[in-house]
Amino acid sequence: PFTLDEKNRLILTRQAAEKIALGPLKIGSNVRVSEYPDGEEFPERVALDGKWKLNEKHDLEFGISASSVWFPGMTILFKTGVVNASSEKIVFSARLTDPGAGDISSALAFSGRWRADKNNRLNFDITRYAGKTDRLVFQGAWEIGANNELFYKYSASRLKTKEKMDFSFGLKGKWEIGEGCQALSAKRIAYRIEGSSDSVLLFSAALETPSIRAKAGEIRYSVGVRFTSGGKEREILRSAAVFGSWKLGRDLKLAFDAETTAKGRNVITFTAEKPVLKNGKLIAGLKFPGTYKPAAQIEFAKPLARDVELFFGGSIGQDGYRAVGGVRGKF
Repeated sequence: PFTLDEKNRLILTRQAAEKIALGPLKIGSNVRVSEYPDGEEFPERVALDGKWKLNEKHDLEFGISASSVWFPGMTILFKTGVVNASSEKIVFSARLTDPGAGDISSALAFSGRWRADKNNRLNFDITRYAGKTDRLVFQGAWEIGANNELFYKYSASRLKTKEKMDFSFGLKGKWEIGEGCQALSAKRIAYRIEGSSDSVLLFSAALETPSIRAKAGEIRYSVGVRFTSGGKEREILRSAAVFGSWKLGRDLKLAFDAETTAKGRNVITFTAEKPVLKNGKLIAGLKFPGTYKPAAQIEFAKPLARDVELFFGGSIGQDGYRAVGGVRGKF
């Protein structure tokens, strides 16, 4: 009865159009089969241009363009539920409901890519044409699974039976920082969705603790998801970790070899500032590239400290005497 074309436009058949005319979204009184307000007979199949939106109840709304020949400016509401989601596609079960004529049900499969908005909510940008996109905003909070999957769950109720239905979907991927995802910062982290080079969720975040243990092999962030529930604004914190291994090189350069789904290695270089040896541990400030001061403190445990030595030297240049000191290590 209704479907999508390659441009993600709504395709209506005669049956679906009659349903819209006779159902809750009435276009006129005493509408007869195949007869519409402009006096023309609806063709067997027509493509409607407009804008897709996901409302607070997770139902799809399609606002028809005001320049459309058929139903200009009308908004069609579909009761929907997500049945499948992947890196570049999302599929909804959809139905139009009319107490007098029953339901018209179908499935709507959109192509596009995943993004995150300023509130760290999940967004799916529907690919249209000529560079156009429509954004579906999932207005609740997501969760993190044991294997780094992002899960989204919500409930919906049927109007007739008041039956509660639960829907959920998961997105596999890995947390990343560094040049590969353009998110090298103490205040940002990215989630690269498996199976796509284009779907990357860039979240505003904060380092979870001021002290990072190199032995743990991770950089952990706290991500706050802001959303509205029951008319009130809420925020939920999620803990996300980028896994890898730390190495300390010469000239106090720290290398973090991060695990990634992309081909090749994602080696991120930091600077260690003001290192000290204390109780058999090497402790230094961790400075992100492009920042003026250390964002956190990194701690290397005893096994690495055996290969570490303090050094001190000096040089005389045009600016006078300069002292150089720090820690050297082998890897």
